[in-house]
Amino acid sequence: MNDSEVTVPPIVASNNTAKQLASSETIGFPGVASQVTAERLVASEFMASPSQSVLNDMISRFIDASSNEALKTTACGSCARETSLAECEEIALKDIPNKHHLIPHSPHAAHELVNGLLIYPAALGASKETMHLCDGCRNHLKKDV
Repeated sequence: MNDSEVTVPPIVASNNTAKQLASSETIGFPGVASQVTAERLVASEFMASPSQSVLNDMISRFIDASSNEALKTTACGSCARETSLAECEEIALKDIPNKHHLIPHSPHAAHELVNGLLIYPAALGASKETMHLCDGCRNHLKKDV
């Protein structure tokens, strides 16, 4: 047996019969320098249950990530796509970068313009002076593409 071989635990065959390798039998893994026996593997913390504090932390983070607040969505004033509130920024209409991109080239009677800009009305704030802008649209407007 060389240094790149590892002793393996029982292997379950496809016909559901357990086939136990002898403790002296090993399987080699490239790049593994030390020998790991099945007994050392079982005795290690490899498959140990997480502590209660780790479980509590994981549950807490899951609850936070799936709460109503974390899952709120809003519409983007530029592309009208519904996106996570966390991926949007509420921006004052006067602070929109390169807002000339939001002025329609060919106005249409169905367009609802806000201060001359074609903005999705559902994305406007209560004061009608702010709107939600998704990260993608904000980046495109900043680049002046």
